[in-house]
Amino acid sequence: MTDKNELETRVKQLEAALRRLGVPMPREPGDKPNPDFVQHGSAAHAALIGLVDVTDPVQTKKDGHITYTSAKTGKTYRLEDQITPFMNYPDPGQVANLVLQQKVSAFESGPPSAPKDAPPLWTPETV
Repeated sequence: MTDKNELETRVKQLEAALRRLGVPMPREPGDKPNPDFVQHGSAAHAALIGLVDVTDPVQTKKDGHITYTSAKTGKTYRLEDQITPFMNYPDPGQVANLVLQQKVSAFESGPPSAPKDAPPLWTPETV
């Protein structure tokens, strides 16, 4: 019968052989997330979805930007570009206002929760 040490040695040899062939090994749960991971609710997340945190709402409105103040947090936001994505709509300002509200709501609502019967999340391997 094979003992534990011999099995561990065989596993290490197999992993080394797979690495030489270019097969990535599974990451340990404590490893850092992928470098392109964006934390939900972070400044990088806001930039990714085109939200800008407004420090002076009065001046921002004077500059012609549509703003939205969250009822949940009291923070004021504007879109990074409120014109280009909505140029083909009959009323681009109305659409920009609705999109701004939706983005703020999604940004502040926290990460989505997975259903209880969902399969485990696929974790891409870094090569």
